Amino acid sequence: MLRVLKKGSWKRDVYNIGNFNHTKIIYANSIGSVVPCEVTLDPSITDLRNVQIDCSLFNDEFAFKPLKSFETSISEIAGWLKENLEDIEKSNFIGVLNMSLDIWRKIT
Repeated sequence: MLRVLKKGSWKRDVYNIGNFNHTKIIYANSIGSVVPCEVTLDPSITDLRNVQIDCSLFNDEFAFKPLKSFETSISEIAGWLKENLEDIEKSNFIGVLNMSLDIWRKIT
């Protein structure tokens, strides 16, 4: 973030920022390998396109390279969630963390 602020001007107004360009199922399965959950595809969703983004403009202009792998990032986020679960459950997110898919579909 400091590189962006220090630069002061940019070639573009909008950039794709990221480094891990995977399909949604790869993301889901990677999360499922770290967090105990079941990953399934919803057969009612017929549009299974995966959007692939190109982050090379941002990465090149700001010399961005991630310091951590995708798997490490997921693992660290899962650890943070576990450590802070009590506080999270006191917040407005109490019902979201352990919500069944059936209930989720009704509210989305």
